[in-house]
This record gives sequence, C-alpha cells and structure tokens, in this order.
Amino acid sequence: GNDGPAHPRAHVLHCRAMEVLREAGLEREIWDMVPPSEHWRAFRYCQSLVGTDYCRDDHFASAEFRMQSQVSPSRVAQLSQPRLESLLLQRAQAAAEQSGSQLL
Repeated sequence: GNDGPAHPRAHVLHCRAMEVLREAGLEREIWDMVPPSEHWRAFRYCQSLVGTDYCRDDHFASAEFRMQSQVSPSRVAQLSQPRLESLLLQRAQAAAEQSGSQLL
C-alpha cells in the first residue's frame, strides 16, 4: 500500500484558506488539532538542532501577519497536510454516507 511520502509536506494554512474552511464548518476542528503557537511561530536558522542559532525569524512579528490579522476574521494556522487531508476525507465520507452517495 501507499502510505504517502515519508517526509513532511505543506503545513501552513493562511487566513484565506482558513476562511474557506470556516465556511465549510471545519475551522474549530482544525484549531483543536493545531499545536501551540510557540511550537511553530518562528523559523530557526541554525548549524544543527543543538548547534548555534544564526537567526530566528518570528513570523508573528511580520507586517504581513499583522495586516492579515486586521483584514480577516480567521487566523493563520499550522496543521500538517496529512492531518488536514485525513480530516477532509473523514468529512467527505460522512457527507457521502449522509446523502446516500458514494465517495470516489
């Protein structure tokens, strides 16, 4: 069987994507799955995992992030693509069952 790639895939859900997911009734459920912001708010440039930090970029401190917070009712979220895909598939399967349809 194909369990998908072994390496990480997409993980950031920008505010516009979260708006669409809000309309689909998934925003709260996604936020229940999102790790604490201190785990993903910064990108670290370093020699190694335990080595010297060259730079730490706090994404929440950017002008773009502040602007998005002002123009959207939804916030940027971080959720791995496999977890999001699993949630979307579960919802699609439930909707298909409820409507008597078949998910292809």
